[in-house]
Amino acid sequence: MNLKLAKYVKKRIRTYMMHIIIYVKNFVLVRIKM
Repeated sequence: MNLKLAKYVKKRIRTYMMHIIIYVKNFVLVRIKM
């Protein structure tokens, strides 16, 4: 596997995880307010 590709994939996964965490946090906050 190409090293550059591996780095790119890792970065993509990290940003994806961050987005999921932010989305879940916002969802939970909205649910608590309701």
